[in-house]
Amino acid sequence: MEKVFLALIICILTPVLMASSCKETTSQVGNPCEGVICTMMFAMVTAQVTDAAGVPLQLDEVYTIRQKNNERISLEQQMQDGRYNIIDDSYQKELANTTEEFTFFGVKGGKVVVQEPYTIGADCCHVKKQSGKDVIVAR
Repeated sequence: MEKVFLALIICILTPVLMASSCKETTSQVGNPCEGVICTMMFAMVTAQVTDAAGVPLQLDEVYTIRQKNNERISLEQQMQDGRYNIIDDSYQKELANTTEEFTFFGVKGGKVVVQEPYTIGADCCHVKKQSGKDVIVAR
């Protein structure tokens, strides 16, 4: 009889004790990206700029304006075929788990020929485009 009673107490107390030992740590509450494993890929949001005939356009200057604070972002451009960086993972930490509005500008011959809005966010690892054109026809 004692063995049955002891087994019953163990069966009842074990789940209660296990559940009480599982609690959320402060780091999980304070930083949702804590412990997230990311790829080593360096993500970029890009767009191709063409003329009216669809020929890739070589711009003299490109930059992105972060609408939240009017910050001018000038990224290194190493793309080909009229493809340009709008934002890249160097801004991931600032954008982590948020979404913001940006405007991409392209200048040719001293005139702004590209002015396109983008909504860009980031998860715990990489930036990502929410909305905006993949191909921009310069004016």
